[in-house]
Amino acid sequence: MTELELGPIVEMLDSPEERVRLAGARRLAGIGTPEAVEVLKARGLSDCSLAVRHFVKKALRVLELDPAEELRELAAPDAFDPPSGLAGTPRASRSASTTGSLTGVGPAPPTPSAGSSRGSLLVPLSDLEAMSPETPSEPADTPALTIRDSERLQRTAHAILRPCVQLLIDNLEHHDLAVASESAAALGKLHAREAIDRLIDLLRGGAADENVPLALGEMGDARALGPLVRIFREDARPGFKQAIVAAVAKIRTPAAEEFLRDALESSDPGVQTAVVRVMGESLNPAWADYLLDRVGRMDEYLEMTTIQALGRLAPGHPRVIVRFSGLLKTEANPRKLASLVMALARTRDARLVDTLEPFTAHRDRRVRANAVEAISALDVSDPVKQRILRPMLADPDNRVRANACITLGRLGDRRALDSLVAMLADANKWHRASACYAIGALRPPDGANFLIKGLRDADPAVRVNAAKALRELGDPGAAQTLIGAINDRNIWVRLYAIESLGNMKVKAANSRLRACLKQESNHQVIATSLLAVARTGTGDESTRLIVDFLKHEDSRVRANAIEALEHVFTRQSVTHIATCLRDPDHRVRANAVKAIWKFGELRVVTTLHGMLSSNRAEERKSGAYALGEIGTLMAGILTTQGIGRLVRSLAESPAYGSSQ
Repeated sequence: MTELELGPIVEMLDSPEERVRLAGARRLAGIGTPEAVEVLKARGLSDCSLAVRHFVKKALRVLELDPAEELRELAAPDAFDPPSGLAGTPRASRSASTTGSLTGVGPAPPTPSAGSSRGSLLVPLSDLEAMSPETPSEPADTPALTIRDSERLQRTAHAILRPCVQLLIDNLEHHDLAVASESAAALGKLHAREAIDRLIDLLRGGAADENVPLALGEMGDARALGPLVRIFREDARPGFKQAIVAAVAKIRTPAAEEFLRDALESSDPGVQTAVVRVMGESLNPAWADYLLDRVGRMDEYLEMTTIQALGRLAPGHPRVIVRFSGLLKTEANPRKLASLVMALARTRDARLVDTLEPFTAHRDRRVRANAVEAISALDVSDPVKQRILRPMLADPDNRVRANACITLGRLGDRRALDSLVAMLADANKWHRASACYAIGALRPPDGANFLIKGLRDADPAVRVNAAKALRELGDPGAAQTLIGAINDRNIWVRLYAIESLGNMKVKAANSRLRACLKQESNHQVIATSLLAVARTGTGDESTRLIVDFLKHEDSRVRANAIEALEHVFTRQSVTHIATCLRDPDHRVRANAVKAIWKFGELRVVTTLHGMLSSNRAEERKSGAYALGEIGTLMAGILTTQGIGRLVRSLAESPAYGSSQ
């Protein structure tokens, strides 16, 4: 990789925003070349953010231990998400990360003519539904963006959306409180600072719900601090007070920190818990001493929350390590002990190995399980970990044993796999289920063969874990068994098997998945199958089947049909999705608007404007939700893949030329 190509990513590491620096570290880790590794070492390990440093250390360990793995562990999806058809609201597609040559958006092209599809946003809904864009059938990758590109594209989007943002501000005073609440949430996601004064007025007027302070917090403007503090003192609603705590924590001024310290003295346990959590999530080591002094003076639940928060702050903080090490010697409550063990594990401090080792023999299984994870996390040599953890392969508890197998297996210890094979044959179903989980996490070369056995187990809990693990393993060798599980009598096995086949893009499963869609009555299974059909079939063929479900009776099915069309994308996808702009369910309409915007069809702003100014409260609420989703999409444009059309459309917009 050339210095010119690496430059934009290195620039991300200079950003004042933690999320941007973390995104840059992820890109470098995904590239994995010697040059990228050197930058990670030089810049990432000295980052001021504990989150960035933690990721970089993890990335370097994977890269240096087995470069051929190409950070598969880091790039994998979260271990066991629910199947996509089970979401209460539409969820965004998970796109694979791409690497390659990095190019910026470049200078703005000539302004489109008045008749251009990109030049005019005032398009009647009927025209939007009938449009047939001249677009390639293959999804467009997102050009690699610099921070400057990202900021300019966000300003462009904000300029295009400005009339809609003004309607959101007006809707803050709508008589329907649900409309006002959704509008406030959307303004926060859009970081619409022009709304700050109106949000503060609404807060002072006493008619605000939790979304108003949360929106002010998202904007991080110090002007909101005074009103937020005053309302906190006057408003007795517990949920509202907790929202104010979360909002103030994002303002990040000395006065905000003073407020949080005072709020921790509240008599409301919910407020205290909210303060402790935001202090831990801030990763600000200055809070460590303050929280540490309160340990031992709280009720059990709050103290455990505080221990967890201090665990985030513990790395590099000797006083936390010393205090928690001392508490381990005197604490009798196993729940607190388990929390203390995991908090110390976050430090990765090799000097703690002698302190934590005795807890691998503790009488409480939760403590033993956490102790195994803690030993695994410490920066000690492999022989030391093997010496401590090998006896745990005979532990009577399934979780303890599985945790030990995962760590020892990653160290190349063959005994771990032998132990998992024995667990798969155990009479206790939870041992068999945990073995499937561990194989999915460990990913041994012949793991699919073991999981196929689990998928045929008589107990549904074992079959569910085997299906989930196969989803993570992604081994085509298990495809035939997964295809058979499409008709499993347990709905969860069916759901995970279907999602696994979709994630693995098993072409041979497409006909069975299509048949499942035609005869299935369970709406959750249908919703999950739609995405699997899109991922395993050809574009035009899948589109014809998926389109029929845009009129399904269940809103989750219709929402997933939109997401499936987003994935398969053909010339007619936007036209089909546009028919959902009149759907009776506001979540489906929101999904359609976001999908059309995501495809770069900026004309959908006209539809948003109409929804936000409708006489029907439900239409306004739907428009606000959709606009908030677009705000979230734009905030993540720097790292979101598969939105190349949106990037190009924004760059071709007349507003791009004035967003310098």
